[in-house]
Amino acid sequence: MPVSSAARSFEDPDELPLPSRQRSWASNVPYDILDEEPRPAAPPAASNRARRVATAPTQHLYAMPHSRGEEATTYRPPRMAASSPAAAPAYEAAYRPARATAAARLPSPRTVLYGIGGVALLAGLYVAMSMVLNWGHNMMDNMAYGNPRTTHLDAFIGNGDSAAQPTHFIALNLNRQVSILELPGGDVSKALAITGPYLFGDGEDLTPIQLRAEDINGDGKLDLLVTVKDEQLAYINDKDTFRPITAAEKAKIEQAAK
Repeated sequence: MPVSSAARSFEDPDELPLPSRQRSWASNVPYDILDEEPRPAAPPAASNRARRVATAPTQHLYAMPHSRGEEATTYRPPRMAASSPAAAPAYEAAYRPARATAAARLPSPRTVLYGIGGVALLAGLYVAMSMVLNWGHNMMDNMAYGNPRTTHLDAFIGNGDSAAQPTHFIALNLNRQVSILELPGGDVSKALAITGPYLFGDGEDLTPIQLRAEDINGDGKLDLLVTVKDEQLAYINDKDTFRPITAAEKAKIEQAAK
């Protein structure tokens, strides 16, 4: 059986016919490779820029305009310089905002008005609270001492009285003049008057007077102590009457108290 030229090509590889222009490029490729499906291409490696975006998003810079019309200053976020700590201070200094000028440090007119209004409000509240406290204090004194201010005291002083009929004292603040009435044994016909100090100042006619009986010189007789605000006056029980204490007696009493 005669062998065709195509069959002879398989027997003698050196006599293979040359490829023609119409033959496909796959004619020179082994047939087992043509049957395989193409493998998907590997995704391209991420670039350095893509990795930076994925790990640390871009930080934006913001220009903060001033309210007084100065040139805007750009503020940058702090730089993370873990790899080069020495470069961090220079980077921070390069983007540090400039210091405000003397004109920029001056408060605005609106701020000044707010400050004045706040001070005026505080002063008004202080005055109102003071008036309320004074009114309440005067109301308490009206209930306790009346008007004019009157104080009563009963004490056995040994001047025509007894324990059953003690002497009655009445202290009056009548138009700023302090007066003390002494009623020995409660007898009005034997009334004695002790003139006290005159009080100066606005509203002193509402100052109450405090009375107390105490032996301050050690003679066995009760003396009379009159308290006006923070001042205390002493009247010595001497010869069935009361007289103001002398400077020598006061010095002696203070020396004995030391």
